[in-house]
Amino acid sequence: MKKSKTASKRLLSLFLAVIMCAACISYLGTNKARAASVELTFDSSSMMSYFAPANNLNVTYSEAESSVMMNVTGGDPWVLLNVEAIQTLSADTYKYVVVTYRTPTTNSSTAATTELFMCAGSIGAPTANYSVKFNPTNGYKYRSYIVDMSAQSYWAGTIHSIRFDAFTNASNWDTFYLASVTFCSDSASANAAAEAKAAEANGDLDVYTEGQLASNTYNLGTYTQNYWEGNIVFNEAYYPLCNSDGSISPASLMFDVKRVVSVRSGNLQTEYKYGVDWTVTADGKFQVIASGNIPKIAYGSHYAASNPSGSNNWQPKVGGGYYYYSEGMTFHNRQLAITYTHDDAWDGFTPDSKIDILSRTYSKLTNKQHITAVFFGDSITFGCNASGSGQNLQNTTPYMPKWSDIVIDGLKAKYGYNDISYVNTAVGGTLSTWGAETAQTNVAQYNPDLVFIGFGMNDGAGATATTPAQFKANIQSIINTTRAVNPNCEFIIIASLVANPESAYAGIQEQYLPMLEQLEAQNTGVALANMMTFHKELLQIKKYADMTGNNINHPNDFFIRYYAQNILTELSVSAVVDLSNAKTAAINSL
Repeated sequence: MKKSKTASKRLLSLFLAVIMCAACISYLGTNKARAASVELTFDSSSMMSYFAPANNLNVTYSEAESSVMMNVTGGDPWVLLNVEAIQTLSADTYKYVVVTYRTPTTNSSTAATTELFMCAGSIGAPTANYSVKFNPTNGYKYRSYIVDMSAQSYWAGTIHSIRFDAFTNASNWDTFYLASVTFCSDSASANAAAEAKAAEANGDLDVYTEGQLASNTYNLGTYTQNYWEGNIVFNEAYYPLCNSDGSISPASLMFDVKRVVSVRSGNLQTEYKYGVDWTVTADGKFQVIASGNIPKIAYGSHYAASNPSGSNNWQPKVGGGYYYYSEGMTFHNRQLAITYTHDDAWDGFTPDSKIDILSRTYSKLTNKQHITAVFFGDSITFGCNASGSGQNLQNTTPYMPKWSDIVIDGLKAKYGYNDISYVNTAVGGTLSTWGAETAQTNVAQYNPDLVFIGFGMNDGAGATATTPAQFKANIQSIINTTRAVNPNCEFIIIASLVANPESAYAGIQEQYLPMLEQLEAQNTGVALANMMTFHKELLQIKKYADMTGNNINHPNDFFIRYYAQNILTELSVSAVVDLSNAKTAAINSL
């Protein structure tokens, strides 16, 4: 499994911005004309020398945000930006100042006001009554605030500095990110700069709404955005397990982290704070801070040398000892949900469209004709351990539906009609033999147009595992029984995710994959959805506990989403993200 780097769109935009800014400054040097705007973009650590002195404000350069990061460390926090040391500018020409910033949602509620002391001409140092106040809008995206100095008589002569008094009534580690300060000659230029600089600072996140980036609830659009595409992953699950000595190591996510958007509890109700609860290492790994508020999983709560007395939640571990499992909400509540951006490209297994195989289904979808679908299989096909409401689901926030529901909802959203009915007849603990025996009752009687068959996890476990040949015959029998009623029915046969390699449940499930590949090749209208290969590749990067709902053989919300993404891709459905309202108000003005 490999991850490769791709060129960053943001890098290109920043490169162009530097060129444009350099051109503006060069043009100013002629003294024959003045540029409409001059940008001071803080996208390099070399700019840090212009931020001094500071008081109770830890001012550093954030590589992840490509901006200056100001963290409150005490009362009356402020820092001086020495504009004159960077560029000689006249307040008589530049009457508008655009501040492009971001204040996180994790800031304390009392950190409400930012004050800018504007120093020009005879006002050589920050002075009372020569300032502007505004209330920053907390969020996941950068915004621009326009300071209109056109009516201020003291704003004349050479621009010396701007003192940022970060917040009034702030708490320690409240944060203010400063991406740029742009000096503009007129209001039209200021409005244009405000929008452009906010979009530039947001980069790949600019197309998403604040609500989507908050990732604090189930969202069909973001949850069906394919993990292997784009530059953002929403709510990737991570299980913060400590080492045996109590330490906690940096964690690899699917991709090396560029910018973390949010870190939440598994139920999405609690958001954790950068620098207090978590950080990101120089090589893009996610690091829980030991002294922070994120609940860490003690090694002894997950592994034990002997079976702890009084508990039925321990199973023998391959290689010795015991491991913890639970069918309840334990793993969901222990996991984190991390939304982040990255510059990597996925270089492993990806599903493909199979509308050439599923041509009848695709024709019905594109022509908005009625479709009856059946989901048939074991507990994974039923949807066990999804956080949603219903029997054998976790019934807790964010109430994400089981993958069969997500697939149907995705098809309706993509193809723009609702005449798609379905039934889920899957039963937990079943084998493909049971499937073959009950196919008439559980599948054929519905006269379906499309059937999803998901067996194999239980078949492959233990000493009495179903042989690969018998497994193939059982799946073929389900197909034959159904086609005796509807010869035109099409099928998606599913290769299950991997069982926990540390458990006795891990058996010969992988041997069923080539059997399913043969069935796809030997039958018309039968497409394989391969969950196993992607899961195996992820297990080279992440822990099994990061992706499980029970630590034996059930996926959690994160990997259930992959089931839906894989199948929707085969039916030619891209992410169902509504970008119509993605451009949030980027400008605040006096």
